[in-house]
Amino acid sequence: MNKEIQSITKRIANVISGTPWFGESLLSLLQDIDPSKTNMKPAGAAHSMTALLWHMNTWASFIADRIEKKPFDPDALARDNWRTLQPRTHTWEKGLIRFEKIHQKIIKQLQKINDDQWLQEKVEGRNYDFAFLLNGLIEHDIYHTGQIVLLNKILR
Repeated sequence: MNKEIQSITKRIANVISGTPWFGESLLSLLQDIDPSKTNMKPAGAAHSMTALLWHMNTWASFIADRIEKKPFDPDALARDNWRTLQPRTHTWEKGLIRFEKIHQKIIKQLQKINDDQWLQEKVEGRNYDFAFLLNGLIEHDIYHTGQIVLLNKILR
């Protein structure tokens, strides 16, 4: 496996469920949230914790699909990005399960890539390459998990 792909893969795994430099893993932080508060929005908040989690899942799914070279559907991405949450389908608990599974899928996908040039390939439907996309996943997940943790503190 390409050393850069290996490095990105390790960083994703570490941030999601390892021991990242900044403290607890994202999965650990998210699992500590009280599900009874995850659909609440304090005054001025644009999104609930559940909406943020499903937004993160949408982008992780987008990335997994791009790695698999599935056809890109911009309408589906636009529809799902900040979707209207269905109370029975888009629960906090189901979102956490999805979060863990989709990130594990991405890690497994990356472990199978042997092409040294793959990271420089342009992502379908985007004006950037896979290196930018995967590093963006890490940043995106950290950013929104920070928002969720902050919302959780406000709602205590």
